[in-house]
Amino acid sequence: MKDKHINKTESEKNVFSGKIAENNIGNYLRMRRTSSGYSQEDVCKNICSLSTYSRLEAGELVVGYQMIEAFLDRLKIEDSECEFVLDEEDYMAFRKREEIISLVETGDYSKAEEKLRQYQNVCEDNRHNEQYIAFWTAALERAKSEVDRKKRKELFYRALHITVPDYRESLDHMELLGGLELECIVEIINCTENSMNRECELEKLYQYFNWTYQKEGFYPRAYRIAMQYYAECLNENGKYDRSIQICNEVLDELYKTSKVENRAEVFYLRAKAREGRGLNSDTESTLCQRDYQVACTVFSFYGQEKKAQKLIEYMEEKYGWQYIG
Repeated sequence: MKDKHINKTESEKNVFSGKIAENNIGNYLRMRRTSSGYSQEDVCKNICSLSTYSRLEAGELVVGYQMIEAFLDRLKIEDSECEFVLDEEDYMAFRKREEIISLVETGDYSKAEEKLRQYQNVCEDNRHNEQYIAFWTAALERAKSEVDRKKRKELFYRALHITVPDYRESLDHMELLGGLELECIVEIINCTENSMNRECELEKLYQYFNWTYQKEGFYPRAYRIAMQYYAECLNENGKYDRSIQICNEVLDELYKTSKVENRAEVFYLRAKAREGRGLNSDTESTLCQRDYQVACTVFSFYGQEKKAQKLIEYMEEKYGWQYIG
């Protein structure tokens, strides 16, 4: 697999015109970029040079698919929104990466680790592959039941620094960041030991997501995970009203989509925040009970029986509530 930076001379135009006409990726990137009000430098920073990206948008350059993936990620564009013509090498690499992601998402971690090692042994040595391998190595570490927080933070940082050398500066300056980059930042922040420092960084991330929402009109997946961590941190620091507010905002966002993701966890966190604030009325008790019951139902429906059963036992022991699934 190669990152092909190919200059289109007059003699080469016919060779690549069909590919560019079918993909039209440069024009598509330009359209999506300008509609959100981003500059070319916003999209390509630390991925490639400004001149390379500018020529890609102008249709004067063909680059490898992995670089295009990085641009799509910055602009929060799903691969499924575009059609690509891939050569055999790029296609096989793409299939291998998709297989690894699928294995992680379905919980087959040992096989995912094996496939990731195989991919690392055969893939070309470039920064896009390096970031992909570092990210999914970190994601696999996160998925383990016994997680080494320090190791996880180091792995996500290793993936992030390839394209974002200083994430705090990027957040302060409201720079455009891709979904993978944001997920790395979320996990790095969540590994911060001091809960007050963690809260401060998550609040900054909250402000960043609101800024991107104003430009892009939607929140990326990283937002929902980050706000779950934020609500957990706020509960830990006794800031229950703020935690409930954050949970409400995340649930409102989830209801706009078909995504389930961490919905059960957010209902659970809102119930804990209500509980922490004090159940001083029948209405508060009812709302708290309802949140716990919804969390139980969603946990159970999506195969997280242990979490559901543990929560049922807690409800029965502390409140004498009867769970009706």
